[in-house]
Amino acid sequence: MTAKHGSKLAARRTAASSKKAGKSRKTPAGPHKAKKPGAKTESKSRVGKTRPMREAGPHPRVQSGKPSTAAPKPAKRGRAAAPRASARRGAAVRAKKATRVLVVIPAHNEEETIREVVVRSLKYADVSVTDDGSRDRTLGILEDIRKEAQKGKHPHRLNIVRHPRATHIPRAVQDGLKWGVAQGKYDYFITMDSGMSHNPDELPDFIRADPEADVVIGSRKKPENVPVYRRLVSRLGAMVINYALSKSYWDFAGPRLMDCTSGFRRYSRRAAEVVAAAELKSRAFDFHMEALALCLRRSMRPAEIPISYVFSNSSFNRKVLWQAMKFGFFLIKTK
Repeated sequence: MTAKHGSKLAARRTAASSKKAGKSRKTPAGPHKAKKPGAKTESKSRVGKTRPMREAGPHPRVQSGKPSTAAPKPAKRGRAAAPRASARRGAAVRAKKATRVLVVIPAHNEEETIREVVVRSLKYADVSVTDDGSRDRTLGILEDIRKEAQKGKHPHRLNIVRHPRATHIPRAVQDGLKWGVAQGKYDYFITMDSGMSHNPDELPDFIRADPEADVVIGSRKKPENVPVYRRLVSRLGAMVINYALSKSYWDFAGPRLMDCTSGFRRYSRRAAEVVAAAELKSRAFDFHMEALALCLRRSMRPAEIPISYVFSNSSFNRKVLWQAMKFGFFLIKTK
């Protein structure tokens, strides 16, 4: 064998040896395949063994959408009870802030209507009636209703303020407000008529009215059987009071109230305290003008809601009209 032939044979043996070594390094899984995105890879552990690497994503107890069979750890008692305790506290606060209302009704010889007015009003709120020197059965009827309320026949309570003689609307309403303010528990005070001119079933409208308003006036949008002269008097009265309550002599519109002489209205506690403590100058229906002026001249906020109104027997006469006119001019002079 020549030297050239021997070197070629040595080269072949070296190549075969290298090829065999390469085959031994291949894995038995077969030909190489491209990795899919998200596929698991293997890494060597510190002891030389291989283990699958954890995928990013769900908790290890929930693998690839399969629910875990392990029982969840119970929540801490304090955290679980917190929402329920918070709900209880919220309910207690709402109950504490529930609106408390007193309906104030002046009455003079109203035996025919007083029972219906009071009983229907007791469905919605406590009632205080000022018996203004009645000479008929008005006081006796009120006493019967109060006993019924004490026995639980009515959902609210009745208070009676007794005047030995008639003092007319201003003192009758004011004394009812004084009693209510002294109780220290009422948020709203609603005044209304005892002769069924005002509908007791409209009381919820006043209770739900603008909570930011200090005086909510029931504007008589649906009057029944009202004489023309009474409508004219109310219209003129509104013009005079709006001007008297304006902030300038050149402002004729003022607060732009449509019905300033309506006695069906709601006072806030702040407004009721002012009216109850005032030295009133009014003598009859002009009280509604004076009460409104007392509140609005202290920067209190007025509002109006529509009410129905049924004209009935009224003590309104020329003397009362003259008193109202005089008081209107007094308000203008004291702008």
